[in-house]
Amino acid sequence: MLTKGALVAPGGGVRVAVMWGMNRTDWFRVYMRTVRNRLLNYTIGIIYCKLFALLYYTHMVHEHIQSILKTCGVKVTKQRIALLQIFNEGCKPISAEDIFTALRKKVDIDLATVYRNLLTLEQNGVIQRVDLRTGSQLYELKGHHHHHVVCTECGTTEHFDICIADTVTKKVLASSKKFKNITDHALELFGVCSKCTK
Repeated sequence: MLTKGALVAPGGGVRVAVMWGMNRTDWFRVYMRTVRNRLLNYTIGIIYCKLFALLYYTHMVHEHIQSILKTCGVKVTKQRIALLQIFNEGCKPISAEDIFTALRKKVDIDLATVYRNLLTLEQNGVIQRVDLRTGSQLYELKGHHHHHVVCTECGTTEHFDICIADTVTKKVLASSKKFKNITDHALELFGVCSKCTK
């Protein structure tokens, strides 16, 4: 008879088990335990790999945020890192109130501190305000130049990369008597999305 911890080689089959004095039911139980243990070890390995990748990604994001703050001359604090991680998690503009709600779960912070940090980050060129006619100021990371299309019914927002500002800027400067230079612009388009038109 086989001992309780013995394993039957998958290639050995029932003949080997019968030769060792094991009936088919016992052999099947041992074989299934072996398969289950291998599957469990494989699953645990996958979970460890995904966990490692997530931790590595989080570490890289943390370092990237620190380098952005240092490059812009802003003091690196836990609150500012957590605030910029909120921007990194989503790609749509977000209000100070929504930032505060998300940050409250991570760090000890009040709404006034959120507004102060947003102002500091905006003044140093890390984030920018976006007016999408929602009734509150929205903010997004500055960097990749884009514009927004907003649904006036449900508020769905989509960004697009097409920019006609260069053409418009040249025409405005050519016809203007008071301006010699245009430094920035904002272009937001409003309409009704396909879901709301049905």
